[in-house]
Amino acid sequence: MKREQRLRRNNDFRALYRDGVKVRLQGLVVYGRPFASEMHRMGVVASRKIGSAVVRNRFKRRMRTFFEELKTLLVPCDVVWVATQPQAARWSFAELQIHVKEGLEKLRKLLGEDIRKRARSEAVSKQAG
Repeated sequence: MKREQRLRRNNDFRALYRDGVKVRLQGLVVYGRPFASEMHRMGVVASRKIGSAVVRNRFKRRMRTFFEELKTLLVPCDVVWVATQPQAARWSFAELQIHVKEGLEKLRKLLGEDIRKRARSEAVSKQAG
């Protein structure tokens, strides 16, 4: 993953939590915000309750390998994966891939609805103005 494809600044994460859509999965939470940038960007959050530094970094590396799938399934957007349960860090690579695909599908549906809502509200505001 290239440096410009990573979410790194605290302000980026806060904006995504505030304005994005949220999908809860077993052991993971996914936040997404469409058209926040011109390219796909991804961030991964793993707190100390997930495990030691070795475990957290392994989880982050595995999540970054799924970045290419993110590009094919979603419109350009910012996405943050948050590990909420220690079990997420213990999943095998295949199990994690299944959960990531499930999360991306749910996020894609919600982002599509969010985009349509924004387009409708912009159209209404243009007609009113």
